[in-house]
Amino acid sequence: KNHLSSMDIHYLYMRSQWTGIPIEHNEAYRYFTDQLKRYWPSQSLFLKSLAGRFFLRTHDTTVANSIATALKDQALHSEEFGIYWKKNNYGYSWQNSDIETQASIIAFLGQFPQNTDWLNGMKIWLIKQKQTTRWKSSKATLTAIQALLMGNDKLETDTSTVTITLGNEIVKP
Repeated sequence: KNHLSSMDIHYLYMRSQWTGIPIEHNEAYRYFTDQLKRYWPSQSLFLKSLAGRFFLRTHDTTVANSIATALKDQALHSEEFGIYWKKNNYGYSWQNSDIETQASIIAFLGQFPQNTDWLNGMKIWLIKQKQTTRWKSSKATLTAIQALLMGNDKLETDTSTVTITLGNEIVKP
């Protein structure tokens, strides 16, 4: 029987970020990891993306690849709106933000090097949401910007300097 809650998935995801700290409750950790392996298909898009990131971090690439494949299979493609999911709707719960869900999926699929076209298509959807409606919160704005910057190596390796002038005088930092 499925005993997973969204908080259990958030815990596993969060816990996977600290691999150097021993797990105190191994039995519970293993139980919920096994639950997630079995019941990830019934989770929301957002929780699937967290589960996928958890399994990548814990080196269970078989499950992570299955989640990535399932997400890709469920995606809709539009030349105008990019790549998105029909079931990615804004809700009233803190974990049902369409923008944050899209950004989390980008973060997950961005860990697979062959997904460049997918990432670009998903980023188009984020930009279209900003153009046609809005990003509904400051948190959604932050995660959208992080997702848009993800995988842009040019930004990370740009070493050019900026010169600021005030009239004819150069302002030195």
